[in-house]
Amino acid sequence: MLSKCLAEIEKHKGADAVSAPVCVRVWFKGPLFVPGKAVVRFWETAPEATAPSHRHCGFQMEEHSMGTPCIVGEISRLD
Repeated sequence: MLSKCLAEIEKHKGADAVSAPVCVRVWFKGPLFVPGKAVVRFWETAPEATAPSHRHCGFQMEEHSMGTPCIVGEISRLD
């Protein structure tokens, strides 16, 4: 699930969004039953006041039919 999320972010935002050096934090919220369909959503998040030179991207994968998050995470990238 995590690799699919990172691949979608890379596809839409470019390889720099997921290339090192990055910090990826992930919380697995529940199973994704197969066969099944999932939706990956991602968004820009505001950097913390203590780290203004970082870019942040939040993401989640949801089960298509229920909209329930299976995985939630964030990527922090140092510019």
